[in-house]
Amino acid sequence: MSKLYTLLCLALLCSTSCVSKNTDLSNHELPAFEGDNILIIPPIYKDKNTSHIIGRSLTSSLLREVSSDVRYAGDIPKLNSALNDSNLISDGQVNMTEISHIGSAVNSKEVICVRVTSYSSYPPLSISCVVISRSLEGNKYKQKVSYLDINMRDIENKKEFAEYVGGSLRGALDDRFIKKTNVHAEAALLSAHEFNRYVGYKLSKNILHMKKY
Repeated sequence: MSKLYTLLCLALLCSTSCVSKNTDLSNHELPAFEGDNILIIPPIYKDKNTSHIIGRSLTSSLLREVSSDVRYAGDIPKLNSALNDSNLISDGQVNMTEISHIGSAVNSKEVICVRVTSYSSYPPLSISCVVISRSLEGNKYKQKVSYLDINMRDIENKKEFAEYVGGSLRGALDDRFIKKTNVHAEAALLSAHEFNRYVGYKLSKNILHMKKY
């Protein structure tokens, strides 16, 4: 009887363990967007080098977070002629009709467009953006808009940026303290290139938040 009881207990433990493992795996499933692929429009900004650094960082960051295919419009030759400010801006506003046409040209039902409204390339670096997500659902478009502001004066932004570039910073953070100063992080704070990469990363987080809500 005791042997039978022991075997039953072992079976129950194994089944409980299997349920826990399956639950953990489901929590790590990557979210999917409405369409099979997402098209990232190069951020609309006068400095095209800055635009492409942010756009490519956004694309690679989002690729790691979703199960859908993510494509960067700046790397698709047939879209080159359409990706200019005179085409993407109409009467001072983002030309969403043209954005939709660009998405349709490469069979993307989900298009992400970012417009940079202000940018400071002198330390402490800062940026403000309008983020637009437009998806085709049947014959109608669904659109969400959000805003992103990053200012490296902000201690939370500095801390996250330091972690992003693989360093750390020293300084007061309420009643806590950031780790000891890392030379790489200090140098990165002066680098527009590293800042632009970080902006792309933050935009990807912003977009995932938009999709969630």
